[in-house]
Amino acid sequence: GKSLAVHEAAFAAGAHKRANCTDCHADALTTKHPRNDLAPVAIESCAGCHEDEIAALKGSIHGEKKGATPATCQACHGSVHTVLKSKDPDNSMSAVNQAQSCGTCHEPMMEAWRSSEHARALLKGGLGEAAPSCTSCHGAAHAIKARANPAAATAAANVPETCGRCHS
Repeated sequence: GKSLAVHEAAFAAGAHKRANCTDCHADALTTKHPRNDLAPVAIESCAGCHEDEIAALKGSIHGEKKGATPATCQACHGSVHTVLKSKDPDNSMSAVNQAQSCGTCHEPMMEAWRSSEHARALLKGGLGEAAPSCTSCHGAAHAIKARANPAAATAAANVPETCGRCHS
């Protein structure tokens, strides 16, 4: 089976290092742990601290495709025990890591992107955060809209403005 051990050093370096187990694991007080596994962290637990992100997610293409509420945040952010602060360059959603994280579900799109000028600038050009990543064009990951949605950054009517943020 999969180990559910929480490694103290990794947790201490993470974004949730100040959280108590019961802040996220509501069943921690009623489950004989570690003999019995705790339930996965539900998205409602995340909403306690990340209310704005969860609200945006519910109205995004990611929220719509998975139903009104995705089951967990871990598909994009990894384990709640080891998720890094958003400004950490090793975070799963940092500019350079988005291609891998988003590519898990969007492989055909990533194949095309890998041969683009944007990919070369980000991955080979050494431009780091100045180079475009997925969210540079599509908008904040929690709030991405379907291209057919007129509010989407990638909707045909919005492409000149979206691209114009970097290209004149």
